[in-house]
Amino acid sequence: MILPFVLELAPYWKRVVNIMCAYSLLALSFDFLANYVGLVCLGGAFFTGMGGYLSAIFNVYFGLPIYLSIPLATIGGAALCTALLLPCLPLRGVYFAIVTLMYPFSLPAL
Repeated sequence: MILPFVLELAPYWKRVVNIMCAYSLLALSFDFLANYVGLVCLGGAFFTGMGGYLSAIFNVYFGLPIYLSIPLATIGGAALCTALLLPCLPLRGVYFAIVTLMYPFSLPAL
């Protein structure tokens, strides 16, 4: 995580390292959910994307600095995704996976 700050890398390699870190966080969250909790959530990219879109909205439209918009987007995205996921918690097995896969497909159509 601190590799881009420690090494003097070209902008391309900094971007590659940042993308690699984001994908590793997604893989760790999927591994935690699948192995320890027993729920396979296929909407993880949607939940990560929600935080990304919220941080861009806070930064561009509201003019907040990036150091403030990222924590606000984290809290706002977690609250919004928790509210969307609460009705799905009684479901088990493949039904939970199907419903969480439904969110990325249904909400962009709104």
